[in-house]
Amino acid sequence: MTVPLCVTLQADHALTGQSVVDALNEIAQERELPYAITVDHGTEFTSKVLDEWCYLRGVKLDFIRPGKPTENSFIESFNGRLRDECLNVHEFATLDEVRAVLKTCKRPVSTA
Repeated sequence: MTVPLCVTLQADHALTGQSVVDALNEIAQERELPYAITVDHGTEFTSKVLDEWCYLRGVKLDFIRPGKPTENSFIESFNGRLRDECLNVHEFATLDEVRAVLKTCKRPVSTA
């Protein structure tokens, strides 16, 4: 499977604001930061640590309205496709197995 426009895929038992910041810091080493990031109201996106990281870098957090996933339909479609074409076709015993499979599902994204 090739996931379109995917710059990172993270797997853990729970993702926190700090884990989002860590992922964004890794991404920032390879490409320019975006002007804005569209997110839902998950705790990892409403955290103080992510808010501060974005503020200090001039990145806008653009929240969709609660209960309106269609406002972020691209990511909802992406999540469904990732689950259908990658995650649901494998059985996992460990997080390391999930992470290894996610690496095969991700393709590099051009920075052009």
